[in-house]
Amino acid sequence: MSVVFLPPRIARELDQILQHNLTIIEAGAGYGKTTFLMRWSEERQITCLWYTSGEDQYRDLPQGTRQKPLILVFDNWHKIANPENITELINRLLCSSPSYLHIVLCTRSTPTLGSLQKNGANEVLKPCLEPHKVYTLDENRLALTPEEISSFMARTFGVILSLGQIEWLRHETEGWMQAVSWAGEAIVDNARSWNPESIAGALRTKLFPYFEAEIMQTLPFAKQEFLLALALPDEISPQILAPLLDLKDYRENLEWSVQNHLFIVRTSASPSGPESTDAGAYLCRYHPLFKEFLRSQLVQHQELHQSLASRLGGLYLEQGQVQKALPYLIQASLYAEAAAFLNDLLPELTRSISLEAFERLAALFPPEADQYLHNTLLALGERLANTGRNTDALSWLRRAALGFGQLGDDLGLTRALCAMGTVYTALGLTEEAEAIYHQAQGEAEAMSYLTRYQQLAVGLHKTTGIPRLRLLCLGPFEIWRGEQRLPTDKWRRRKALSVLKYLALQPRYKAAKEQLLDLLWPGESPEKASNSYYVAIHSLRRGLTSGLSTEVNYLEVERGSVALVPDLIAAVDVDEFMSKYQEGVRLRPANPAQALPNFQTAQGLYRADLLCDDLYEEWLLPLREHLRTKYLDSLSYLASYAAAMNEAEQALALWHELLRHEPTNEPAAREAITLMCSLGRNTQALQYYRSFCRRLQDELATDPEPETQRLYTTLFRSIKNHK
Repeated sequence: MSVVFLPPRIARELDQILQHNLTIIEAGAGYGKTTFLMRWSEERQITCLWYTSGEDQYRDLPQGTRQKPLILVFDNWHKIANPENITELINRLLCSSPSYLHIVLCTRSTPTLGSLQKNGANEVLKPCLEPHKVYTLDENRLALTPEEISSFMARTFGVILSLGQIEWLRHETEGWMQAVSWAGEAIVDNARSWNPESIAGALRTKLFPYFEAEIMQTLPFAKQEFLLALALPDEISPQILAPLLDLKDYRENLEWSVQNHLFIVRTSASPSGPESTDAGAYLCRYHPLFKEFLRSQLVQHQELHQSLASRLGGLYLEQGQVQKALPYLIQASLYAEAAAFLNDLLPELTRSISLEAFERLAALFPPEADQYLHNTLLALGERLANTGRNTDALSWLRRAALGFGQLGDDLGLTRALCAMGTVYTALGLTEEAEAIYHQAQGEAEAMSYLTRYQQLAVGLHKTTGIPRLRLLCLGPFEIWRGEQRLPTDKWRRRKALSVLKYLALQPRYKAAKEQLLDLLWPGESPEKASNSYYVAIHSLRRGLTSGLSTEVNYLEVERGSVALVPDLIAAVDVDEFMSKYQEGVRLRPANPAQALPNFQTAQGLYRADLLCDDLYEEWLLPLREHLRTKYLDSLSYLASYAAAMNEAEQALALWHELLRHEPTNEPAAREAITLMCSLGRNTQALQYYRSFCRRLQDELATDPEPETQRLYTTLFRSIKNHK
């Protein structure tokens, strides 16, 4: 692991080495034990002698008197196969060593030192060296704080992160040095732009093989199975896992896992009291990244996974905890049993279980379980529709209709179709509603439902369909509602527009409330920021519906999030631009001519840089640069294609457009100069070259590349010969 700085806090921790005869640095893989120690010794200019596992001998201590401290480091102590002789040596050194000698053990497991036993909270060694003391530094002290993560990213990768981004990294990595370092590499690989999904994906790509090589492959199969079993429940609790795995085996294996620092963290004190050292009596949890890795491994061990899940679900049921049991019954593929329990929770909706919690449980079932859930999903869809969550309701009603269809239940299918029609009608999607209505008419057994639907349709749709929104973000921000452009300069609250811009650029046009609070009201108290948020949402609703004769809800506000209703969004130009660009890239290698119209459409959509009226909004910078790069790539392809088709004027215009956005792009400048020459404009080409050279000096303080200079030499000779 390469570390370019030593956090001052950790340096102060390591300074304690000089105050103790023996220091134990014990932590799991990747916490920087050796690296931090080496860095510290370099900065403090202290001599370290290293004994590393795998070497046959260590260096003798220097002879004579010393005035400066000397550190004797036993690295990778956990790998020493027969530590008895070295333990005896340490014992002798501690009993008779000079005052300048300090011993450090670096290890991934709690060392067993024979006669050197820790004595209670004061960590006094006996019987030999009383009152010599041992200092212990573990992963809790080695984990980076948010401030240290920020400093590490800036110094090592040149990346400046916001408070929200640092907090995301801290939550994701819990300050584990190896993960923080790889996260920094992922940001650099992504052109230093912040993309949490990309960072998380890159972390898992590197960490999962790392966990496999550094931990799982070093363990016996029985220990691997134990770690996998601990990963199944949300919390490592003796009340659940002891009966699942046998109390004695559970306690012994958990104690061994904690001592070997296998990314297990204690979360509560032992019921036996704070002095208890029995790991099996504690509530524990895994480091989230290691837990995710173990769960991915557990899925591959299907038989073990389903057996453990079935037994764990049964244990929760015995305790009367149905909501906790359901996820494990589903993992065990006990769909019929799990569906029956979920259906039993329906009468408890809004009393002992919220609609959101019920929906989360339903979402755990895979589509193949819908045949057991049809009535439950229909009821869920209808309740969501009654609360105004029409888009979510449609998703569940579609699944209910599929389940009824698989069973050949015509009556149930008609009920689901009619409920879907009602939702489409409420959304103003007349054509979709009529299509569902005609489909439902084919089912002959439910005329009462059809009559009810027709009455709803007539009552709700005496007017034409709801005008949908088109949001233009490439260039100055524009809002189109149907054929009408809504003026943005007259909005009283600018933060309402900021919310709309942010939603337009998010997946599914949805954002968490906390995201918006951090982005738009970072300096306000939580209460004041929350009030400002709801005021902005209210203002946004009014702005989008201003002038409409009927009430339309373009926003879905749920507990903790807000979204634009996808069915009422006609288009967002950024989505269209990326769709056309990606299609062009896909077709470019094999069908250049077919790729052409996609790149041309992308060029037409790009009126200017993303939200150019908000040039100094930091959250826009990564996406703006990303879209700008795609636009320039489109121009480059179109210009090259035009030149290949002997359309020199068009190609030259395209290269000039690219250079307008990126004035120091030398390959584009060379292409433009070459095209000027092919059109017989040698003098213009020479003038352009000279102005381009001045631009490079003014903006980059550099000379043209050799290839550009050679082009100039050829051009100059051509002009001279022509004269």
